[in-house]
Amino acid sequence: MSFWSGETIKDKLDDLIRKSDGSSADPSNIDCCAYTLTVGPEVYITPSIKNSDPKGHRKLLLDKKEHFQIPTGQFAYLLTDEYISVPDDAIAFISMKANAKFKGLVNVSGFHVDPGWDGRLIFSVFNAGPNNITLAQGEPLFLIWYSGLDQRTKYKKENTKQDEISTKVAAYIDGEVYSPVVVKDKISELEKLIHEVEHRIRLYIGGLLVILLLGISVRTWFFSPEQAIATVIEQKEVETKEVDQKEESKVGRSILNKNKQNNHH
Repeated sequence: MSFWSGETIKDKLDDLIRKSDGSSADPSNIDCCAYTLTVGPEVYITPSIKNSDPKGHRKLLLDKKEHFQIPTGQFAYLLTDEYISVPDDAIAFISMKANAKFKGLVNVSGFHVDPGWDGRLIFSVFNAGPNNITLAQGEPLFLIWYSGLDQRTKYKKENTKQDEISTKVAAYIDGEVYSPVVVKDKISELEKLIHEVEHRIRLYIGGLLVILLLGISVRTWFFSPEQAIATVIEQKEVETKEVDQKEESKVGRSILNKNKQNNHH
């Protein structure tokens, strides 16, 4: 088994790769001993934690050169624009171009294409980088190499006319992705919530302490034991004066009556 050279790929190009419109592949896309594939008309991306759109999980149908983003920590399916054929005496190997890898985009879908394959390829990728990655329809992103087998094989793929990202394939990543980035964002939100709750608790406790101190101050000012005793004594003195005044009034009236009786005699 040996890898095919760029010259061999060029000689067999019409049988190996064709464009989405059915026309022949462009020989200028041959890169050393590989052929460069481009992003096709469909992508499927898991939404980031910040995306509250209930339709966040959906397939995007792209116009020509239309841009899209893969959020950090999320998966995506990328459909190739080209249709790939692998003869029964060969096997193909696939990868992504270095400029995408440097951004943190990782191919997690596998690295080979079986003999007998005929159709578009779906790359499953993961954004392991710190930032969202922006790509576009038609952007050169993938590479494919061919290698010959020692003989033609009957153990090959049959009826692989893959043309789109099917609902079956999309269902594999149809759910919230708890990547390290997502977990970090959730922890940050939780810490923020805890700080807010702690701040409210401090304000609440501070308010209660102020009310309690004011209550104690008012009680001490108006209802201290000394003040209470002084108030009782003052009330007793007032009552005593009133009793004395009544007694004096009675004595005065008694003397006055006696004087009147003596005058009559």
